[in-house]
Amino acid sequence: TPAATPPLPAVQSALEQRLAAPGAVLVVAAERTSDRRAVLDRLEGIFARQRAARSPRHAERAPPPAAAPPPKGEPTDEARGPVALVAVRRFELSTPEARAQLRLAAAHLGEHLDVRWSIRGSDAIFVYRLRPTPTIPEAFPASSAARIRSELARPWSAAALAAAARRYLGARIVGAALRFEDPTALALDGFDGATTPSASTDALTREAAAMLSVSKDEVATFARKMLDPSSNPAAWHLGHCGIPR
Repeated sequence: TPAATPPLPAVQSALEQRLAAPGAVLVVAAERTSDRRAVLDRLEGIFARQRAARSPRHAERAPPPAAAPPPKGEPTDEARGPVALVAVRRFELSTPEARAQLRLAAAHLGEHLDVRWSIRGSDAIFVYRLRPTPTIPEAFPASSAARIRSELARPWSAAALAAAARRYLGARIVGAALRFEDPTALALDGFDGATTPSASTDALTREAAAMLSVSKDEVATFARKMLDPSSNPAAWHLGHCGIPR
């Protein structure tokens, strides 16, 4: 009750002591946004006093001026860099097994190469990010193709592929939960085009089963046939990627 509530200075002092403890975690809950904002504003004052107490000299300095934001539509300095040559190939992957093979092959190649991939429905795109070049060559660079072939010839580890499958499945589901995605949105990753919660559950089960049951030989065969630019050079499209400095 209000009559039993300790005076505000006592509450503030106790709160400061608790927040000063290592590993302290604070959860703020309020029915109204305005109430929550008021609590957070008061806590910010507590944090500022704690920082000043720990580092008086730093507290006396004026804060550095805020950097002016870049003009609208202009990339930041962090986004700029050397323009890289990329090799892109599009696939039609209509089964959970084929999608599992692409994901796991990418995990194997990604240990030593810069690879990117995306799956939407049955459409998939795989990208090799190659060395920076001033111009786009007419043919796949021989040195890059040789390096990719050496990675494809490297021994494939069943244990490493199984671990990669578990990491992908766990990260994808956790990521969906953290972003508050609708369960049916997972179908966009190629889960058989499911559009209802029950269908999404069944599709996720099939997708997970395929990733956990595919053999290393199946993944290696898929990768050497579909991800080796030397086997089908015409299927790969070269282009530039990046924002020049």
